[in-house]
Amino acid sequence: MSFVHPGIAVATLGLALLPLLIHLINRRRYRREPWAAMIFLVKAHRRSQNRIRIDRWWLLALRTLAILLIGLTIARPYMSKLGSGRFLTAPQYDRVLIIDDGLSMQARLEDGRSAFDAAKKAAVQLIDKAQAGDGLGVITASSPPRSWMDQPALNRGAVHEIVASLQCSARTTDLAAAVRQASEILSRGNAVEGCREIYVLTDLSRASFDHASMNIVGGESTLNVDRLLFINVGPEVRTNLAVTNLRCDGQIIGAGVPVRMTWDVTNHGSETVAGAKVELRLGDRLVQTVKLDAMSPHAIVTKTAEFAFPRAGPHRVTATLLLPRPDVLEIDNTCHLAVQVAEQIPVLLVEGESGNEPSRQSLFYYRVALATSSHDGVERFFRTTTRTPGEMESEILTDYDVIALGDVRRLSEATWDRLAQWVCEGGGLIMFLGKNVQQENYERESIVGAKSVRLMPFELADFVRVDTDETIRFGLSGQSHSLLADFVGHDQGGLQMARVKHYWRTRKEPLPRSTASRTILNLSNSEPAMVASRVEKGRVLIWLTGANMDDSSLPAKPDYLPLMLNTTVFAATGADADRNVYVGDFLVQDVDAADAAGPGTVIPPRNGAIQVQPRSMNEALSLTFRDTEQPGFYQVNTGKTGVLFAVNINPEASDLRAIDEAELKIRFGSKSALVNRANEADALVVTGPAREFARVSMFILITVVLLETMIATSMGPRK
Repeated sequence: MSFVHPGIAVATLGLALLPLLIHLINRRRYRREPWAAMIFLVKAHRRSQNRIRIDRWWLLALRTLAILLIGLTIARPYMSKLGSGRFLTAPQYDRVLIIDDGLSMQARLEDGRSAFDAAKKAAVQLIDKAQAGDGLGVITASSPPRSWMDQPALNRGAVHEIVASLQCSARTTDLAAAVRQASEILSRGNAVEGCREIYVLTDLSRASFDHASMNIVGGESTLNVDRLLFINVGPEVRTNLAVTNLRCDGQIIGAGVPVRMTWDVTNHGSETVAGAKVELRLGDRLVQTVKLDAMSPHAIVTKTAEFAFPRAGPHRVTATLLLPRPDVLEIDNTCHLAVQVAEQIPVLLVEGESGNEPSRQSLFYYRVALATSSHDGVERFFRTTTRTPGEMESEILTDYDVIALGDVRRLSEATWDRLAQWVCEGGGLIMFLGKNVQQENYERESIVGAKSVRLMPFELADFVRVDTDETIRFGLSGQSHSLLADFVGHDQGGLQMARVKHYWRTRKEPLPRSTASRTILNLSNSEPAMVASRVEKGRVLIWLTGANMDDSSLPAKPDYLPLMLNTTVFAATGADADRNVYVGDFLVQDVDAADAAGPGTVIPPRNGAIQVQPRSMNEALSLTFRDTEQPGFYQVNTGKTGVLFAVNINPEASDLRAIDEAELKIRFGSKSALVNRANEADALVVTGPAREFARVSMFILITVVLLETMIATSMGPRK
């Protein structure tokens, strides 16, 4: 015997003693005193005494039993293994339906419907099969999952309306978080143990389970669920090709300068696909059509095309997959890329070493490299200005996209603070560390707003002078960064042949920091040569050697010119890195004070213009647009400024491969089970073996109350 509310049952036992206590108190209200007149009544009293005593004990027992029955009825006793009977009622079930509305659920089934439509149909069947008193909940599993009610609802019509209104999204799926939310909803319901169930309507795509395990969900013992059932509504044949990546392979130096575009095509299916091709477009203009060889299952093919952007400004680049026959998921056949081609990049050069001979200056070769580039063969693409460290205190930093420090010994604290603020707002800082650098001056932290900002994401150990009999060169290892894409496989350019004469060695212990750093270029002795870090909206690139011929022979190599151009453009485009995002990500664009008078305008791919009011964020004015559910290009206009964004689906969501029941149990525990046919949903809603005693206890309570009334009436005064 168990109780839904055991606390009430315990309290009832105490309350049941009240009639006995009242009876004992009433017996102490009088005492026996001899009275001569009562002698004649003694004989009559003795005749009725036995009958009255028996009636009183019956009355006391019935009243005590009535209190017990009232409390136990409220406590809802039940037995988990009792068979059904006339007086035993089925307990209330609480069921939460998790409907996968992620990108993969747009896949077409054999009958032409989408997997999402099949999931909604199965959800309606589950709702209709539930008993009248069952609680129902609905959760959509696309990231982040959404609970449509806080606790199980009894209004079946309202649940039907919620399911009917659901639309499939283009987001990824997070089933682990959805199961956590369903468990929380069940914890707020009234169902007894054994009557709490979660139904997950999904296509079982592997990407939906990549982060799902009992460690993520919270552990099987902590879940408020007795049965976790996964219902497969996905297609039987899962052939799907997708354009999973589109990128500029290298830096875009300017208009008219050739750039290489690279994209990947992934075969997520289990069959070989032949005859596919990809169209690359710049705006509405077809740039190139590339045919693909036969792609084996799960193969990834990388293709490239080279062209030049005709003008400065924003550009739309798309790669579209054309197939001999449609696959089950078509939305991932197109990938978008927003490219901003700068007209001119202003660069501030801070010379740490000045001399009579220009070639002895710290940034002489770097300045020459920037001056060599041209825009349309006439105007320089980089506009350079040279200052000394002392002149930095009065320089307006916002006039520049890039600032390069060439072996600067030290800067004042105020200048470092201004540099940190400028980088956080989107500036690109390049530091060439030579022999004159004061270590402690570079490792300081600045306070920007309420955050501590460190521009150097590591500690310097010592300055190394390479012996003449030792050879240390630059080396490319591992996955190459886009900044170095032009040099991979081209050893004749001299990058990997340049000798290093001086360099700074870093400490191996990582520092706790908020910046994301990455070593882009190594030395042949595995020490870092160039490190890039992201600081808020800006970038910091640190060369662990100087830019002069005294530090390395790199300036004399042919690769030096394109390497410095790529480095400068990469630093300058830090603020543009967030222009290519995934579905569901926010679009954030800074707003100048002059454009803050009115709202901005956002033009989505297939809807009309939407007005968005700029708001203050981190002591700056920004326009934030959150409704990025459609993949494609978004134009954001603030005043006279227009910025192009590209929103793509997450390539992980294109993988339609399904997991099996054994893997389900590994990830979600023994309470989970798999049903591979959605049309069996009618048989999925079961009533468990548990039965409550609501009718029995209520029937006994009414009988006890009637008996108590009859006995109490019979004990009343008689004529």
